Amino acid sequence: MSSSVKGSIPKSKNAQQYYESIAQRFKESEKAVKSTLLNQLIDMKYDGQGCVRAHIMNLIDIGTKLQELDMTIDEDMMVHFALNSLPKEFNSLKETYIAQKENWTLNDLITILSNKSTIS
Repeated sequence: MSSSVKGSIPKSKNAQQYYESIAQRFKESEKAVKSTLLNQLIDMKYDGQGCVRAHIMNLIDIGTKLQELDMTIDEDMMVHFALNSLPKEFNSLKETYIAQKENWTLNDLITILSNKSTIS
């Protein structure tokens, strides 16, 4: 345990209180992790460098980490995050999605993007 973490835990006379204090400290830091991940998810933009599929997979990875921290982010929301992260060159794709009755899954989006020869 690092000295900064160790120093932030109040001294206790029994092990159970000490472990509860540790759990409380890490629970509080969980909020910071959620905030950081959510900001990454919102702010992440595809800059045209590299594979768009990898970009979407990075978004999915962040969403999965948030779900593991008990933050509800469903697939429909992730599709919207992914579409909103794409530059204006993808506006026709965004408009197509909005115009359709069906919702796309992340796999649908990845497949559609993979089939575009200019963005692989």
